[in-house]
Amino acid sequence: MKLLIEASALIPLYEGILEERSLGGTETAIVRISNELVKLGIDVTVRTSHSDHSGDKVRYLSQRQNLDFGQFDVCVVVQNWRIIPLLPKMKIVFWTGDGPEQYSNLGVGDLRLQNQIKKMVVTTQYHKKSLCEQSGFPVSKTEVIGNGVADFFIAEKSENRQGLIYHSAPYRGLEHLLRYFDDSKKTGSKLELNIFSDMELYNRSDKYVGPYSEILPRLKAKYSTFPGIRFSKTIPQKDLAKELKKSAIFPYPCIVPEVFCMSMLEAMAAGVVPLVSDIGGLAEVLGDADLVVSGVAGEKSFDREFCKRLVSL
Repeated sequence: MKLLIEASALIPLYEGILEERSLGGTETAIVRISNELVKLGIDVTVRTSHSDHSGDKVRYLSQRQNLDFGQFDVCVVVQNWRIIPLLPKMKIVFWTGDGPEQYSNLGVGDLRLQNQIKKMVVTTQYHKKSLCEQSGFPVSKTEVIGNGVADFFIAEKSENRQGLIYHSAPYRGLEHLLRYFDDSKKTGSKLELNIFSDMELYNRSDKYVGPYSEILPRLKAKYSTFPGIRFSKTIPQKDLAKELKKSAIFPYPCIVPEVFCMSMLEAMAAGVVPLVSDIGGLAEVLGDADLVVSGVAGEKSFDREFCKRLVSL
């Protein structure tokens, strides 16, 4: 079987990228899943916006290269459905890790598009329900496949862990967490908070330029001198796994409707206890109501309950 993964709308991908830098969940999934499919004997080509082609087992082909689409049995289009009307007649699967509020999914329910897509692949039941309801794409043509983590994230033991770790994008709740951490210190807590976060996850060139770029510098200016708080840039996955295996709690007062959250799954695999908002698909993936706080970060009742459970943990 010959499979084409059309990922040219995403961050430029190439062989070995995960050893060099941290990526968002969708890009990470493409790299990991491609490697696993090759092990099953499937011929995989990833079409990417990277300028050069590379790859030994998985072929990473630049979108600048001429491509005969007719040689592939299936084309998996990732995130950018807008390329689908331009593709020749073939079996097409649309795979998205974005929620219904994202621009990338605007128009995905168009009837003409539905006729071209054999299946839409999503990450959680929440993702399926919300996207189908708001876009009009048929539930019957939508499949939930979830997500996974690399083996090196999985911890064999959980003793001798200390402190909190935050390793998601800064705009998703870091500002609230820093307030909660400061409040917890007033109770006499001696916890430490290690932050591995920046917007370079979404960097497509030399430096990230885009929305939310002002948040982290502002937070660092305010909190970097606070006792127990350490800011670090995002790090490659194998380095992150080592940090997670030393940590005790992943506090995540998220304020955006994550459809899955790879950061939380990585923490869970490494034996770190998450404490999260009841938003998007977080509760579904976590599966433990005692670790999910109802309400919205910033509201007094939520803030009080989150801090209470954080100190208790």
